[in-house]
Amino acid sequence: MLGVVYNKGTCVSEATCLNASKNCHPHAKCHPYQGSFYCQCAVGFEGNGTDCWDVDECDQSQDEVCPAFSYCFNTNGSYICSCWEGFQTNDTQCQNIDECATGNFTCPDNSTCTDLEGSYTCTCDPGFSGNRSLCLDINECSLGLIQCPNFSNCINMVGSSVCECWEGYQGNSTTCEDINECLHNSTCGDHSTCVNTNGSYLCLCDPGFSSFSDVCVDIDECSDNELGELCTNGTCMNAVGSYYCECNKGFRSNVTECVDVDECSDSLNSSVCQIHSTCFILNGTECQDMDECHDPDGTPCPDNSFCNNTAGSFFCVCSPGYKPISLACEDIDECNDNTTCRFDQVCTNLPGAYNLCVIHNMMYFLKFRALCTPMEQRLVTKK
Repeated sequence: MLGVVYNKGTCVSEATCLNASKNCHPHAKCHPYQGSFYCQCAVGFEGNGTDCWDVDECDQSQDEVCPAFSYCFNTNGSYICSCWEGFQTNDTQCQNIDECATGNFTCPDNSTCTDLEGSYTCTCDPGFSGNRSLCLDINECSLGLIQCPNFSNCINMVGSSVCECWEGYQGNSTTCEDINECLHNSTCGDHSTCVNTNGSYLCLCDPGFSSFSDVCVDIDECSDNELGELCTNGTCMNAVGSYYCECNKGFRSNVTECVDVDECSDSLNSSVCQIHSTCFILNGTECQDMDECHDPDGTPCPDNSFCNNTAGSFFCVCSPGYKPISLACEDIDECNDNTTCRFDQVCTNLPGAYNLCVIHNMMYFLKFRALCTPMEQRLVTKK
């Protein structure tokens, strides 16, 4: 808006311009122009010069006046750009602040800081659970989140868990195997045998030893009443892990007992007893023939026989009229022999003999009388 018009050649200054007119707005400037002046609102204001009002740069629909990731604050005649929280200006733009790298973050224990655009987040470490303010250990063992192999225990640890093989076993997280402690010679002490078991072992004392305070000591069998009398016919002598017998004369030791020496055995008989003798284990060494036929308890021969003594033995002979059958003497039936009697005689068998021949009738007797013996003649006459 033009103001007062000055004569040509008049020098009009800004001060003269302002003094010449009070119509310009306090936020407007007076500009001399071809002998006059005009009012123009200052930068950040808009109007006709005599009336000026603030321009809200932050509310302009055209180009953004502030860089990305910032706020625009309008001021009287101007504006201010302020970067968002988590960003910082480099005079031209707002850049993300890496709080995790600068240490400008607050995360609970057992968590990890992760940078985000304009911020950060706290993530619980593996084995922990919770929120940004608290991360607690996860007990994988009680929750069944881990499967341990046989012969092992699940051990929870801070932030993790492990599978620990039982005592006597060894392995890894997938298998636990028995340790054979008996492969080491030093596992068990002297006079014992190592026996491996599942997860452990046993030290068994050798025969002749017993355990005392985890040490195998010798058993004195000779003084152990529970074993009863040892070494009959001899003296028991204790030895390390065993015992032996010192036997009396006439006995020999088979280590654990005294047995009789059989002097009558084939290997010794020829030098012990005489010819035609039987060896018996007696106190003496002289042997005489025994007459078995005169045994007070009776003859050793069967009935109907005779006993005949021999040197060192005897034999039996069946009596006349008897024959040996197995171990007995059996009667001989002489009447079975057709030649025993004549055709005109009758034969009668008797134990060990037979009856005299008897003629059938007197007629035959008279005819053959001369052939009969005197005994036969008497028998017939009696009839």
